[in-house]
Amino acid sequence: MEGVLKYNIANRHNLELKIAKILNDDSPWGIYKPLGGTIFENYVPIIDAEILSDAHYGHTKALLEALGRPPSACLKLFSSSGNFVCAASKRCVGFDNKKCRPVKDVPPCYELPVSDSLGLSAIRRASDIIQAWREDYYVIRISGKEIIMR
Repeated sequence: MEGVLKYNIANRHNLELKIAKILNDDSPWGIYKPLGGTIFENYVPIIDAEILSDAHYGHTKALLEALGRPPSACLKLFSSSGNFVCAASKRCVGFDNKKCRPVKDVPPCYELPVSDSLGLSAIRRASDIIQAWREDYYVIRISGKEIIMR
C-alpha cells in the first residue's frame, strides 16, 4: 500500500492491534485525498496524534475507543452499503459471487467497481483500504503531530 505505514501495537495484555496509518501531507487523507467526502469517511477514523503516540508506549485504552469498529465490521458494513461486486467479474475465470466483493474472504485481486460516488482516481486507493481490512488492519487517519521518543 503506497502512502500507508503498517505496523502492530501491543498493549499491556499482549493484545496486538494491526494499524495501517495513512501518511498525511497537507490533510489527514494524504494521497488518499480522492476518498474525502465519500462513504470511506464513515469507515476510516481520524485519530488524534497524541492518542496514537501514547499507544506506542502501551497505553492503548484511548486508541481502542477511538478506533471504533474492527476491520471485519468495516468490510461487512461497507459491503452492505451498495453493490460492490468485483469490477473484473465478467472477465475473471475464478469469479465467485459470494467472495468477490468486500467480505472477509475477498481475494487480493478484487477490483472495486467505478460508481457515481467513487471515480477512477479513488478506486485504487479504496481497493487498498479494502485489502488492509481483509488483512485485519485498522485503517486510520491522523490529526496533529505524533510525538515518539526513543
